[in-house]
Amino acid sequence: MNHDCLICFLRRFRLLRKKRTVTSYISFYFRSFRSQFSMLNAIFYLELSLEDNNSRVFILLDNGIVRRNPGFKKFSSEELYMAWLVILSSILVLWVASLCKILHESLFASKVTFLNDGGVIRRRNVLLVIAHPDDESMFFAPTINYLISEGHNLHVLCMSTGDAEGKGNIRKEELYLASAILRIPVQQVKIVNHPDLQDGFGKMWNWNLLANIIDEETRAHSIDLIITFDDYGVSGHCNHRDVHQGVRKLLHVTSGRHIEVWKLVSIGIARKYSGIVDIWLSILFSRCQQNGQYECLLNQDPVKSYSAMAQHSSQWVWFRKLFVLFSSYTYVNTLKRVNE
Repeated sequence: MNHDCLICFLRRFRLLRKKRTVTSYISFYFRSFRSQFSMLNAIFYLELSLEDNNSRVFILLDNGIVRRNPGFKKFSSEELYMAWLVILSSILVLWVASLCKILHESLFASKVTFLNDGGVIRRRNVLLVIAHPDDESMFFAPTINYLISEGHNLHVLCMSTGDAEGKGNIRKEELYLASAILRIPVQQVKIVNHPDLQDGFGKMWNWNLLANIIDEETRAHSIDLIITFDDYGVSGHCNHRDVHQGVRKLLHVTSGRHIEVWKLVSIGIARKYSGIVDIWLSILFSRCQQNGQYECLLNQDPVKSYSAMAQHSSQWVWFRKLFVLFSSYTYVNTLKRVNE
């Protein structure tokens, strides 16, 4: 617990004890975590000395609610060991089952009906619109692998060079290398370097300008389907969100051309970092939607995604390596259709 949390706790405790105040010392003894994924739900024992009776009081801190619990049972080391063993075994079983599911998808014919017209796959001209080099590998790898494996004609439009750190030229070459790993022809990858579309958290992009650039690309390659970020942009990056708004602007002004648009659904932080285990929640969620507005795409080759991201050597630092390993976007994409 940090200092602010401790002060908050003491205030709550003093409300419970009213006129009694904590004067001597506080010792925290961590006993056990009851958690699933990133749900923080911990039990602490506190030993407090009070000025009036110097009594020892046990307090249970559960979901931010403080309760007096004098008779709380202390767990033995054997019980704690067994609890941790059960938790770790359950996580291991989930990971193994998830890996088997991914392996099954890669070895056998996929049952995904995305872009199938009555069971017949029609070759589509698809444009993937991203904000920066490395977005394709970090977030859209399952979608890219599916589209390439099904024989669709995929083009990538990157709206900036990612020059926030002065590495724009390097990152352009890295995108070409990553595209080769993902089996996207280099000539079908376009990187925009516009003075008003520069990488940066505080740099807002003009939606009309984005729509015009995307429109030119769709006309040049007879694009009939666009895939991009949703309005949150996975990470909340303003450039990701602006790309989404630019595509929506295009969809509004070119409604007569009937361009189909799908967006990558952003998920909460607990699912986002649950890794391969999230494939089950994604599959369940998409199957609960019976209107055909959602599609769940499993990554048929996660190793290829990792290799593609490794081509972005200027960005391949330790926390991005962990992100690619534990991010659910490495293993599954949930797409939602954008209505005009």
